[in-house]
Amino acid sequence: MNNIFSKKYLLFFIPLFALMSACKPKLQQLTNEEAISFAKQMQTSIKKGDGAFLDNAFDKDAFIGKMNLPDKDAGKGFGKGIMDKLNLGTQISNSLSDQDQFEFIKHYVKEGKHHIIFRLYGAKESTLNYHDYELLKVNNECRIADVYIYMSGET
Repeated sequence: MNNIFSKKYLLFFIPLFALMSACKPKLQQLTNEEAISFAKQMQTSIKKGDGAFLDNAFDKDAFIGKMNLPDKDAGKGFGKGIMDKLNLGTQISNSLSDQDQFEFIKHYVKEGKHHIIFRLYGAKESTLNYHDYELLKVNNECRIADVYIYMSGET
């Protein structure tokens, strides 16, 4: 009887595990050309005053995963709150005037991870920031895993 019972569970769990693993997003290898093309799309959308491209480019799971939040309600709530308010593209596009720039500077690969660097220059306030976006590729799409923002005066 135990043997039959075990086989029933086995027949149930094998397809369940297969289904669950199929639902996970598949990380893929990003090419230099894809990263540079993505950067140019970001620059173009911001120049047009459309921050939605950048807003929607964040991979929420990867971004929250970088925070190493506790796997408790408070940590999950914090992560959800951050993602609900993460509208960096909209903030940038709304703050730029005709004299300001959001310019793609360079692409590089460090420790197997692709990065794109932008210079954000505000002419009126004489501000200068650099944004370093860490990229990944999920389900054939280039996505942002993390962003590092360096403000003028920082080392």
